[in-house]
Amino acid sequence: MKNLRFPAIVLAALAVGFLVMTLSTAHLLPERVASHFDATGRPDGWTDRSSFLLVMGGVGLAFPLVFAISMPFLILSKPGRSQLLKQSSGLTFADLLRRAFWFGSMTLCFIAAVQALVVNANASTPPSLQMAMVVIVVVAFTLGVMFWAGSLLYHFSRFHRLAQPA
Repeated sequence: MKNLRFPAIVLAALAVGFLVMTLSTAHLLPERVASHFDATGRPDGWTDRSSFLLVMGGVGLAFPLVFAISMPFLILSKPGRSQLLKQSSGLTFADLLRRAFWFGSMTLCFIAAVQALVVNANASTPPSLQMAMVVIVVVAFTLGVMFWAGSLLYHFSRFHRLAQPA
């Protein structure tokens, strides 16, 4: 069984780093923050600085942490999954939690990258989002999610096959 402590420490460290980044870049934002952009990178939605920081900080911290904690429960609450868990010695709650911590870490990095792009966009006059960087961040996150999901599905299918009677 792989260690559960390391991905939990990584997620906690990223959460602290995200909080530090959010607080340390707050002064770089104008009072009126361009918070939504069109496909060309021009702002088309605005909010005040405190609302932006509250929403981004809240989403950035709450979503990955809540997901990481709740995902194993959601997966195991489906009918038939508890039976599969009993039959598969390698498929454990701890393994699901470890995978959820990695997903939470990946999501937190994505949210931090988006926030950094918005802070950078608001540093220019007029505000402008670097769409090439947005594409890179979104593609990297999408590939990470695909790899994570594929790994989880492979893990499930492997132990499901092992649990089948011969």
